[in-house]
Amino acid sequence: GEYNVSIADSFKKKGIYFCHGWKFDIMQRFLSFAYRWLVYKFPSIYQRFFKKPSQLLSLHDEPNPLCIAIHNEAEQYALNHNLNHVVMGHTHNPVIQDHIIDCGDFVHNTSYVILDNGVPELKYI
Repeated sequence: GEYNVSIADSFKKKGIYFCHGWKFDIMQRFLSFAYRWLVYKFPSIYQRFFKKPSQLLSLHDEPNPLCIAIHNEAEQYALNHNLNHVVMGHTHNPVIQDHIIDCGDFVHNTSYVILDNGVPELKYI
């Protein structure tokens, strides 16, 4: 069969903004050049001192302050743009809270989101 599929960085449909979520990461926005340079020039330093997004939870499974800041930025974006939800996955931290739907990731959390008539539900395999 044929599928009607397109690839986009982000899009808005029926009051829901779908995106990766990097634009809500202040460090990503302001330090993206330095970050890319570090990863490209000194990958061993990056791997030793910087955590992967999936490692942003503390030992007690409490969200890292960076995750909280990213979700707060996304929440503010939803409020400022009169959105019902912002669906993202940048932090790899699955959560549904207020206007934020962070689907997590399919590798470590095996989590995903179902939207049924605009009502989000977080699912795990």
